[in-house]
Amino acid sequence: MSEKNVRVTTAVLAAVIALVLAGCGDDEDSTTEATLSPQQKIEQTVDKWAPLFAGAADRAACRYQTQPLCERVDCERVATGPIKNCTPPPSAFRNSFEDATVQDIAIRGDQAGAKLSNGEAVELFHRSGNLQAGVEEAGGWLIHKLGGNAGREFFEAAGLSE
Repeated sequence: MSEKNVRVTTAVLAAVIALVLAGCGDDEDSTTEATLSPQQKIEQTVDKWAPLFAGAADRAACRYQTQPLCERVDCERVATGPIKNCTPPPSAFRNSFEDATVQDIAIRGDQAGAKLSNGEAVELFHRSGNLQAGVEEAGGWLIHKLGGNAGREFFEAAGLSE
């Protein structure tokens, strides 16, 4: 092998090793996602969703919500357009989620309730299997209901109601 070929081969090997090592970095999401408990995944989902829901500038919060909730909040169905006689949540209600954090969680099977620091509660549904990017990012947990009696039944069943 000529000296030129040795240098080229060495350079290629060095580049490959550099790429392999760069891919072995400390990626928190990929290493911790598999080790999070259901409670931690729910807390993470709600904590990411709450400020997006409060902002309401776009549909970013929908990646953490089920499609039916997203449609009710936006007053628009994906397939058919605007929902007649639909009133979106008032801005004061949405704004109350800006700094809200999870205070308590009750899980029953693939559903859960989460109480938040703003006094509101949400109900979540767990999806598994072939997940969309947003659902996968949410650990499979999506907000399905909010306000009113959302999540109450989970806390009552667990003896945690107020």
